[in-house]
Amino acid sequence: MPTMPGIVRLLLDTSYCLFLIRERPRLVQVAFEQYAPGEIAVSSLTVAALEASARRSSDPVRNRQALDQFLLPLAVVDFDAEAARCLGRIGGEAGFGGAQLAHTLLLAAQALRLNATLVTAQPSLYAEISGLQVRAGLGMEERLPAAAPTLPAEL
Repeated sequence: MPTMPGIVRLLLDTSYCLFLIRERPRLVQVAFEQYAPGEIAVSSLTVAALEASARRSSDPVRNRQALDQFLLPLAVVDFDAEAARCLGRIGGEAGFGGAQLAHTLLLAAQALRLNATLVTAQPSLYAEISGLQVRAGLGMEERLPAAAPTLPAEL
């Protein structure tokens, strides 16, 4: 897993990573080939959420192996001080503060800090965040319900 790449163009959120790990759509693999190494990344916060999900699952060994394999070609970006400032800005604009700053806002702040497009299976989670570039994950368009689904507990 490389850390802190040069220019991140796409930051994958937890919901989209879960979809990719479960479904392994060939269409996405082909589409991602157009990006240089380091241009597609996940947050260290997403890695933590995926690790916790794998450990809670009915088959933690298999799911942790799947997670390790999934992360191999991706850059992992740390949540840094500049991302924290972005979080404060969007939390203040949204009227959140302190413990109310959720995982969703953390990832949004990191995408803003990186000037990256956030790729998600749940675009509606990020709809109210100004200046954030969001797109539904490739292969998800026909699967998205009107209301955002909750994440399952297992990978």
